[in-house]
Amino acid sequence: MQTKIWAIVIVLGVGMIVNIMIQLAASRIVRRAEEAEAWPTAQARLIKGWVWSARGNNTPHLRYEYEAAGKTWQGRRVLFGTWASTLAAANGFLAGLQKGPTFEVRYDPADPGFSVVLPVARVATRRSMGVAVVIASAVFSLVIWVGGR
Repeated sequence: MQTKIWAIVIVLGVGMIVNIMIQLAASRIVRRAEEAEAWPTAQARLIKGWVWSARGNNTPHLRYEYEAAGKTWQGRRVLFGTWASTLAAANGFLAGLQKGPTFEVRYDPADPGFSVVLPVARVATRRSMGVAVVIASAVFSLVIWVGGR
């Protein structure tokens, strides 16, 4: 009985620790996006753009170049977190960038080589994963509890 209780405590503890780590990482991404809203902007030129599709998620990928702090830099970041959308939305985003010769990016003044097109964070999937880990831990604990009877 005592071994079973310790197993449950360990499983739930690990689940909570993993959840906390995931939530902290998601919060860091959100904070970085909020900081990026105040970063300076530069005009970027699209070098290459494509949409990667897998399991119903369609993600635009970019390679662009821009000038900041007297140098030319290349960037790839669209946003902070994970982009997941329909194929039409991803292609529409790329088409919007391809309309003109340049588009706006924001770059970190402390590290001008770090840039982003959209200073927003998409972390709902990560936060859901953290909650799912806790739920899975609770279910596994229940299995341990009931399985030993």
